[in-house]
Amino acid sequence: MEATGGLIASAAELAELEELRWSDAVHLAGALTVGADLFTSADAVLCAAAARRGFHIANPLAS
Repeated sequence: MEATGGLIASAAELAELEELRWSDAVHLAGALTVGADLFTSADAVLCAAAARRGFHIANPLAS
């Protein structure tokens, strides 16, 4: 995925709104950009942010 201005702007907004690390915000922004339904991460904070945006979550560390 190309790091377009739109992706960077979306990531910046997500980082601020969700208090995400920059790399996590880019991960989430990318998933939103491509219209993914499933979001995978082992980071609980990132998974919670993705769930709030309607993603199905696959966290390999969740019990």
